[in-house]
Amino acid sequence: MKMQAIDNVSYKEVGVESQKSLLLFVFWPFLALITALRDFRTKESKIVIYFFLILFGATYYLGNPDFDSFHLYEKFDMTSRQSFSEWRVENIDNIIDTAPDIVQPILLFVLSRIDSSPAFLFGTFAAIFGGVFLISINILASKYSLESNINAKIYFTFFLFINPIFNINGFRFWTAAWIFFIGAYFVVVNRDKKHLILALSSILFHASFVVPNIILVAYVTFGNKDKIYNILFSLSLAIPEIFRSQLSVVEKYMLPRMVEKYFTYTNPLFIERTYELQENLKWFMKVQRYGLYYFAIFMLFYLKYIHKKNQKISINNNLFSFSILFISIINFMSWVPVMGRFRTLFYLFAFTFMISVLSEYKSKKIHPTTSLGLVPMSFAVIIALRVGSEMTNIWLFFPLAVSFIAAPTSLYEVLISLF
Repeated sequence: MKMQAIDNVSYKEVGVESQKSLLLFVFWPFLALITALRDFRTKESKIVIYFFLILFGATYYLGNPDFDSFHLYEKFDMTSRQSFSEWRVENIDNIIDTAPDIVQPILLFVLSRIDSSPAFLFGTFAAIFGGVFLISINILASKYSLESNINAKIYFTFFLFINPIFNINGFRFWTAAWIFFIGAYFVVVNRDKKHLILALSSILFHASFVVPNIILVAYVTFGNKDKIYNILFSLSLAIPEIFRSQLSVVEKYMLPRMVEKYFTYTNPLFIERTYELQENLKWFMKVQRYGLYYFAIFMLFYLKYIHKKNQKISINNNLFSFSILFISIINFMSWVPVMGRFRTLFYLFAFTFMISVLSEYKSKKIHPTTSLGLVPMSFAVIIALRVGSEMTNIWLFFPLAVSFIAAPTSLYEVLISLF
């Protein structure tokens, strides 16, 4: 009884602190965010974090013309000057000849009827992206006991950076990634086929999500066939182009615009140029790229086969099987350079599997395998923050009024000037 009373008091104290952080947001959002991060479980904390993500979008720095977001805003600005009939001819009347990712064109048109400012556009994008991002985070935080195992907590922290808010720079693909993850998670883990609809809706954001949805449907059809999937994975490493000739069959069922994209991405000159760029990557980017991939693969098999005999640990075989099937198919298509983006989606499921297993152990010690993974994970986080600094307005960290009054300046420019 005494313990229950203490728990009730501490919960009330947390609630009061969360309400304070919500009030503090009106004056100084960044300080409110720090306060809210102390306990993600409360509703007020989630609201503060969500509002901060929206504020990031509303203050988004558009100074780099090489970013996709820069060209997206140019498209938005042009859309704001189009009549409905002009926009319809370009986007709707030709829909049969285009890829089915129609969400962004519709959003651009609807939003341009309200306001044509970049703050409104990227604030809205951040609201959508931030919503599915927080739903995904909440799935893991509510289902798995992160406090019991320091290793699970480390992997969860990294999970936050696999597809961060900075990726509204490529709104279509990365929002689709979170939408697919949520739908596929419930289909795979809970066998809830109703969520197939949510996973399939990711195609409306980015047409390339036809590929992961085909993989998901294949998994639902065949189930956990670990021996077969392990063989497929081995083949995908040894001879990734084994099914390349079969893609001509799939091509017959593509929409004209998708065929155009297909030939663009499979053009030998494009592939050669992409591989040249990959070879010229800085050493730390190669450590992140290859180190993270092989570490994720190693941990999947390590946790599955080392701990499967432990009766106290329930291995989520669904997550393991789907992850192996997913990365196997992606590997078979790796000769198309742009398919590398789906490795990020693989990481979402692979690290969810790691968290699901390790959260069942009580451990305050960092395991040697986690120490090994800290190197590529750290590089991945640093690279994400480095890229994100170019689109982060420095005034985001100041009182709210300053964020909208001061002239936009990127965090990256400020850091460069200091060092």
